[in-house]
Amino acid sequence: MTPAPSPTPLDVMIHSGPADWWVILAGLGPLAVLVAALLAFYINWRTLKQRTAADKTALDQKREADA
Repeated sequence: MTPAPSPTPLDVMIHSGPADWWVILAGLGPLAVLVAALLAFYINWRTLKQRTAADKTALDQKREADA
């Protein structure tokens, strides 16, 4: 089957004005996801650090109580 040209011409409209606010906001979406991922990583890292310190303290106290 050979392709046939469109029976009606296509109208192409070019928007040359400033971008609308939602277009700018959509462009910043990936950056917002990256910032959220980095914030979640930082919070989880601090939580792990705090839990590790608390577990070490509890283990040291248990060893002192057992001695």
